[in-house]
Amino acid sequence: RVHFELTPDNGKTWSKVGPINDGKTWNVIQPSILHHGNGRLQILCRSRNRVLATAWSEDNGLTWSDMKASGLPNPNSGTDAVTLMDGRHLVVYNHAKPPKGTTKGGRTPLNVAVSKDGKRWYASLVLEDSPISQYSYPSVIQSADGLVHIVYTWRRERIKYVCIDPAQLVMKPIRGERWPGTRSPIVANEDRTRYKVSVCDWMLLKRQKLGALALASEIGCDGLELDMGPLGKRPT
Repeated sequence: RVHFELTPDNGKTWSKVGPINDGKTWNVIQPSILHHGNGRLQILCRSRNRVLATAWSEDNGLTWSDMKASGLPNPNSGTDAVTLMDGRHLVVYNHAKPPKGTTKGGRTPLNVAVSKDGKRWYASLVLEDSPISQYSYPSVIQSADGLVHIVYTWRRERIKYVCIDPAQLVMKPIRGERWPGTRSPIVANEDRTRYKVSVCDWMLLKRQKLGALALASEIGCDGLELDMGPLGKRPT
């Protein structure tokens, strides 16, 4: 169950809000708080419900809505999130869903998703992607220079640090819990050995459209070989 502790005097005194859920319908822990302005707050929580759970407050955390699914999967692993200076929201989490009937799964891959409103999330970055698993317990902050700093457990052996510029992040839609480039939701603990896939001898003559390049990206190709054709007497 999730509860909050509030202080009006920098930690001298505290008051308790919640728990805001019964621990049965939604079994959640470790909330991260996002700020939407005008007293509106959102939390993202690790859960045993196979998805990242979310709830909203309209009064700076004094009362909260019921929990519901965020649209992002969660294999009962820790997450962290932050509201960026530009108003967007960023979450670091394992984009993997436990097999049906279970509440826990492997902690790989480790992903970064971004949202403008906290409701629709977009795939932005894959930090780790290996069947070896155990990329877990991320922590994220944004520094005064605008850069985002992420640390996480790397295979239970080390702590890894990554620095990213959020202005450079792409935002690709996540539909049906499918990370872009995958045909189905990623199932935790499945064999995810990945082979490099390239499009070879892709014709790009005068009659073809440059939209083919975007198509190659959309279908998730790792490489693209272009055939521009002979120059002949043409100046370009």
